[in-house]
Amino acid sequence: MQKLVLILGALALISLGSMLMHNKQSEESTNNGVSPQLLNEFKLWTMKYSKIYSGEFEQTHRFQVWMSNLKFIMENQGETYTLGLNVFADLTNEEWRSMYLMEKGVIQPHHTEETAFVMDENVTAPTSVNWVAAGKTVTVLNQGQCGSCWAFSTVESIDSAFAVTQGVAVPNLSEQQVVSCTLLYGELGCNGGNVVPAYKYVMAHPLTTNAQYPYTSGTTQKTGLCNTALQNTGTAKITGYKTIPTNNCDALQAANAITPTAVCVDAANWQLYSSGVFTQCGSQLDHCVLLTGYVQGQYWMVQNSWTTQWGEQGFIQLGWGNTCGVCQEAQYPTV
Repeated sequence: MQKLVLILGALALISLGSMLMHNKQSEESTNNGVSPQLLNEFKLWTMKYSKIYSGEFEQTHRFQVWMSNLKFIMENQGETYTLGLNVFADLTNEEWRSMYLMEKGVIQPHHTEETAFVMDENVTAPTSVNWVAAGKTVTVLNQGQCGSCWAFSTVESIDSAFAVTQGVAVPNLSEQQVVSCTLLYGELGCNGGNVVPAYKYVMAHPLTTNAQYPYTSGTTQKTGLCNTALQNTGTAKITGYKTIPTNNCDALQAANAITPTAVCVDAANWQLYSSGVFTQCGSQLDHCVLLTGYVQGQYWMVQNSWTTQWGEQGFIQLGWGNTCGVCQEAQYPTV
């Protein structure tokens, strides 16, 4: 089935790519030398993703970026994954990284012997885990144009920990509380942060729900001041956390078999990911996500916070092993 999806995606892109090639040769073109077919495809794409531009200049610029990304997609398809014209296709990679990723170096190692996850040698991890199918994860969320992925990774892992260990419905706790109220813990709000300091905050300040303290930083693009009145209504407290030994993918598998796990990755090449098992990335961490399962020897399943209009309905499969640095900085809360 996965191969069929990859083939169909490739065929669709070949069709668009042929338009791009034809655009250079076509006698029937607009005043700007652009084929009507490509302009129509761009128009359909803008309608699909509800894109609205400030004026003709902006629209022309975004169309040029979109065509550049189409060319990149045609030249960089993988054997196990497809790239596609998703919701981010009108952004340059530099623009996109500045909007949705953290600066390299913000994510720091936090593994210590005191908090180390220790594998039980008497327990063999299952060959596959799917916490989404088990109903133990929150739905795919949207961090918006704020470098708050670390807060989403933190809160989503806490949501799941309550669902897994206490058998309750996923509580859908407040990301905004973590974004706005953790500055004294060394976090930088929309400018980035780390999962472990956020866990330490929640150990001292229980989380309220997203309904009580809704997320706004994605639209305001600002960290926002901590609403102490809402902060004080929180009841979801964690008792501690476990850190996975750095670069130990076996330990990560064992931990993920216990509960969904907060992990940080190098996502610099994720912009145009569409489907399949992704492998083309480095290991300089700049983004945090939720590890929701795996198929041993094949891939890790990762839930992102860029809406369902990106990737596989908001998810990405990463090749087995330390792909994108997924085994470098991983942790989960205890409740």
